[in-house]
Formats: sequence, structure tokens, C-alpha cells
Amino acid sequence: MKTKIKRISVFVFVFVVFTFIVLILYNLRSQRLKETRISVFPVFSAYTINGTIFTTNDIDEGPVIIVFFDCDCEYCYSEINNIQKSGIEFFGIRKLFITNKFIQYDEVRELFPEHNDYLNIILDDTGELTKLFDIGSIPTTIIYDKDLELKKRFIGSIKIETILQYCNDN
Repeated sequence: MKTKIKRISVFVFVFVVFTFIVLILYNLRSQRLKETRISVFPVFSAYTINGTIFTTNDIDEGPVIIVFFDCDCEYCYSEINNIQKSGIEFFGIRKLFITNKFIQYDEVRELFPEHNDYLNIILDDTGELTKLFDIGSIPTTIIYDKDLELKKRFIGSIKIETILQYCNDN
């Protein structure tokens, strides 16, 4: 009887360890596939908050920063405010701000008082971009270099100096 219990215990232990290892390997593979999918600036199109269609085909060189945000998020507001005050566009850096929530125009005017060619505010109402970039929390900032290759991905607020460092790092 004791040997039967030992055999069952060993079998259960081996099964649990094997299952655990398989899950870890699957998650690692899944993460690598997600990173590969956005390792080069992906082609997509979406509506801007003005109702016009934005397409990444118009962007042929970087650097580009993408910030996923929500108007109700204080961290997002702080990050957007810091990026806007930094004059980052003088370095030739394109900015894409993406939200999956329909926002009112007056909220946008508060967040983005000066709209220019280096700034695009995109509405991801279908969630396709959120899935494409695997966004789990906001703010998330993604930086592409001058060759439009993924340089760095940040989750949470970051300093503007860090963004500039990764944008100017060759």
C-alpha cells in the first residue's frame, strides 16, 4: 500500500513539474513572438481623434515614440505633459499618442494645446493597436530608432531624458 502511494505521489510530482516547465516555455515563446511582431515599426492605419485616417506608411524614418494613454490617468497626463513641454519634436522625433477611449475634443485641447506634423493622436476604439503592441497597462511608451527598429518599451511613467537617450542612441 505504501509503495502504491509513493508511486502516485512521484507521478503527481513529476506531472506538476513537467506542466510547470511547459507553461514557462510557452510563455517565453509567446513573449518572443510578441516582441518579434513589433521589432520593426508595424504597418497599421487608424482614425485620429479628428476623424481622419492615419497610416504608418507616411512614416519612413524615425525616431518615433508611441505613448498609449487614457485622459483619466494622472500618470499618463504627467507623461504627456512632460513630453509636450520638452520640445522633443525639435529633435525630429515623431510622436504617436494612442488611446482606446473616445475622448472629448476639449480634453484633447487641454492635453495637446499645440498640434503639429510631429504629433498624431490616434483613437484605438477597436483595440487592434492595443493587441498589436500587447498593451497591458498605461502609460506604455514604445521607442523606435531612426531605422524604425524597436529600441525600448517602457511600462509606466518615464523621464523625458530617458526617452531622448533612447531616441538619440545609435
